[in-house]
Amino acid sequence: DGGLVANAFVCQFLADMLGKPVEVPKVAETTAWGAAVLAGVSAGVFNGLQDAGKR
Repeated sequence: DGGLVANAFVCQFLADMLGKPVEVPKVAETTAWGAAVLAGVSAGVFNGLQDAGKR
């Protein structure tokens, strides 16, 4: 559900464990966002994934 991206401690812990920077998305609900984009492409609202990404 995207709740962990709002937890700075968890994000920093993950970055420390991986030894890599962790980028937090601007949109916490990425699953819902992706489903909406795919629905928009399927319904013809967008001309494709690249078009949806530009909007």
